[in-house]
Amino acid sequence: MVNMWKGLVLFLDNPLIPLDNNGTERAARGPVLGRKNHYGSRSLRGTEVAALLYSLVESAKLNDLEPRLYLRVAVRAGLRHDPVPLPHEVKAMLAEGTLEPADYDNPIEGIVNAALAAASAEAHARASPEPTDRAPSSA
Repeated sequence: MVNMWKGLVLFLDNPLIPLDNNGTERAARGPVLGRKNHYGSRSLRGTEVAALLYSLVESAKLNDLEPRLYLRVAVRAGLRHDPVPLPHEVKAMLAEGTLEPADYDNPIEGIVNAALAAASAEAHARASPEPTDRAPSSA
């Protein structure tokens, strides 16, 4: 205890340091329950995706973001093949006014439109012939 005393009384000098870690314990409860629910998952990939989703949702909450709003922003960015912003980046965009939450109110329409546009662009890319460096062969 004597060697750790300085760290144990650190909260006395800094009022931003909480007296307990209850907030951390509460935040960890959801993923732990989710992990227990995924004991029967049939694939490693499924459990990895669930862990990633839990991390993003909890990070959004820690940044005072509505998780659904964050996930809509992230999914639409991914479907447009744009870099997917992290929760703290979305919070900064909201503070700067470069992101309008009303644009993400409809939970289905924007995502469906973005998915259709991405599928159309991918189909168009597959349909267009790839340029080659070779001269056409004569038969």
